[in-house]
Amino acid sequence: MTIRGPWYLSARAVRDYLVLTGRDPKDEDAFASGEDELAELVRRAQFVRTQDNGLQQWRLTGTPRLRLLVSTRARPEGNLPQLVRVLPKHAGGRGA
Repeated sequence: MTIRGPWYLSARAVRDYLVLTGRDPKDEDAFASGEDELAELVRRAQFVRTQDNGLQQWRLTGTPRLRLLVSTRARPEGNLPQLVRVLPKHAGGRGA
């Protein structure tokens, strides 16, 4: 997990992003570039709502259109929230 922008980025979130953009999440070079891309993308995220499970839902508009799930629970690493999942824009759709 790394600090990139306003949130920690979980490895799961980076893998989600890579899958949604058609790349192999096991490829180390793809992972590194995906992490950099995601760090830039989250800077333009817009808050949507807090879900019943306590996770915040954010969205990216433009390209790619994605939903971002963020945990605001305190972490031993520091006080920043953590991006835990990257999902398609719609639950049944292709968001990337």
